[in-house]
Amino acid sequence: MLASLASPETLRHAQYASGNLGKNTLASFLELFALFYFTDVLGLTPGMAGAILLASLVWDGVADPAMGLIADRLRRRLATVQTYLVVGAPLTALAIIALFRAGDIPSDWRAAYVLICLILFRSAYTIVDVPHNSMLVFLSADSRDRTNIASMRIFFSAVGKLAVSLVSVYFLSTTDIDTAASRFSAAAILFALIYLITMANCARSIWDVQIPGRHLAHAPFQLRHLVESVTANRRLMIVFALTATTSLVTPVIGVALIYVAKYGIGQETAGSAAVTAMAIAQALSPLFWSKLANRMNDKARAAQLANGLLLASALLGAFAVATPVAFFGAAGLAGFAFGGIFMLNWSMLPDALTARSSGRQFDISVFGFYSLINKLAHGLSQAFVGVTLAFYGYAADTDVAVSAIGSISDTLMMAPLLGAAVCVGLLRAYRRSA
Repeated sequence: MLASLASPETLRHAQYASGNLGKNTLASFLELFALFYFTDVLGLTPGMAGAILLASLVWDGVADPAMGLIADRLRRRLATVQTYLVVGAPLTALAIIALFRAGDIPSDWRAAYVLICLILFRSAYTIVDVPHNSMLVFLSADSRDRTNIASMRIFFSAVGKLAVSLVSVYFLSTTDIDTAASRFSAAAILFALIYLITMANCARSIWDVQIPGRHLAHAPFQLRHLVESVTANRRLMIVFALTATTSLVTPVIGVALIYVAKYGIGQETAGSAAVTAMAIAQALSPLFWSKLANRMNDKARAAQLANGLLLASALLGAFAVATPVAFFGAAGLAGFAFGGIFMLNWSMLPDALTARSSGRQFDISVFGFYSLINKLAHGLSQAFVGVTLAFYGYAADTDVAVSAIGSISDTLMMAPLLGAAVCVGLLRAYRRSA
């Protein structure tokens, strides 16, 4: 067993998966704290902050599929993903640092500055993200291997979120706006360094992994063929719908708990503690879910169970304002469910993709569209939170925020509740399409 764990192939897979630690450190920092930073530190209105986040994700709507199409077109010239990582990683790090220096910008220009920085960040992040994600197809053709690799990826993603949640105690433990702005900036620098180090380690592992495609040297690459290939694959379309639903509803829980901690419990650091509990549960769960899926030989059935657990956490989260036990219980259950949901979604994607392969010349493009769906849904999730806050008249550090937090929490928790139910139905359709 130990020899298997220490095999060169397993070590390669682990190094590849470690790239998710750096990527998710930055992604979690934005997902969990960008809206809070914009509203409570920069002083932007919730509507404006949500609109900026949504606009940046709309830009991703162009960048992600475009990156996939470009990478597939260049497969004859760039047989590995090394160029994308070398170019994109430093630009991503610089963009996240610049974004969290927005406190130095005059207030009248902050909204425009934040939008520009977010667009630059999304573009650079995509240069790395789409090719890196697509390596899940090329590292192994075995479905069980892919489950294990996806499990490692989710583990490292959870470690990245855990790092962010632990550091959040530092930048959430002050009520002075200038001090908070300075601490957010320092955290961004730290997370950018973590990202660069882990992506360098990841690059070493996949430097020589070839992207098949030279046998297609004279095959014309047409967008029409890609669209036909995707839409004809029922399982692939279901996986797209799954990730759209999951990415729309899961970020709401973490963001909601941060606001509940400040205005419902009266302790901002309780939000950090809850997010930490969520990240620890998520880090511990992939091994359980991968073992369960492989033992059942049915990833969709295991994913249904994970979504059932998410539904339970959302029900518990509806009572988070009144009871600390429910508050932290919802965080832990949600994190454990996230580990299974994210890992199994990622694992089912290459399975669905290769089930109806047409030369496998559109692999990276499909991952580009998958990333597009994922990020757009995340953007809509952030916008949903912003609209909910605005609807209830939320204003930072006011009595209105305290009195409305119960209604805000109930409204937000409806998203994961309904989303989990939808995913259970989609997974039933996935199983029937076998």
